[in-house]
Amino acid sequence: MERIRIEDKEYGIRGIYPEREHVLRVDFAKEVPETLSHFVLLTEGGEEAGTFTGYILCKRDGLSAWIANQKGAGSVEDHRPSLAELKAEKKAALDRACSEIIQRGISVKLNDGETKHFSLSEHDQLNLFGKLAELTTGASLCAYHADGEPCTYFSAEDMRAIVQRAVWFVSYHTTYLNALHRWLDACQDEAELSSIFYGAEIPEEHQNPVLKDLVKQIKGGAA
Repeated sequence: MERIRIEDKEYGIRGIYPEREHVLRVDFAKEVPETLSHFVLLTEGGEEAGTFTGYILCKRDGLSAWIANQKGAGSVEDHRPSLAELKAEKKAALDRACSEIIQRGISVKLNDGETKHFSLSEHDQLNLFGKLAELTTGASLCAYHADGEPCTYFSAEDMRAIVQRAVWFVSYHTTYLNALHRWLDACQDEAELSSIFYGAEIPEEHQNPVLKDLVKQIKGGAA
């Protein structure tokens, strides 16, 4: 993870992004400093990658901070993000949240009564879908591994339950994210924008038919 250094203290960051001319957004990992007028960017290896100076802190929101270069930056109010910019920022945050939740994976109760957890990175998903191909050829045992455990054999019934749960989980979250995007696109003001977050209940007019069916499955205990 990259870091920035202010005087003798370092802060982990997720990235520095240009928001508009003279304005940058800095996404922090855990803590946002009180000032960002002068700091040094450090690589993951601790090497100095650049020095940022002459900035003023415009805005803080959670673990993100917006800074404006005072050379031609104007007043802080001049850099209040537009609704379109706020939407773009919100969309990126929603996408990150969805990806993180999917990658954390699923817990599945197996036939022996034990519950195991399975991560769902893109690599894991490809592996699981490969297991689906094995099942369709009639395999009675499939080699796979739960998180933190060595590879072992799962019965066809257990493997099928794992794959089906994974497919449903990924389908639900990608469908839910799609509906969030539709709601976000239709948003007309910042007040409504603040009500849009990952996990929010989506108004029915922005729900697509697939999401409605998936929500019914959740409420009916089928998921």
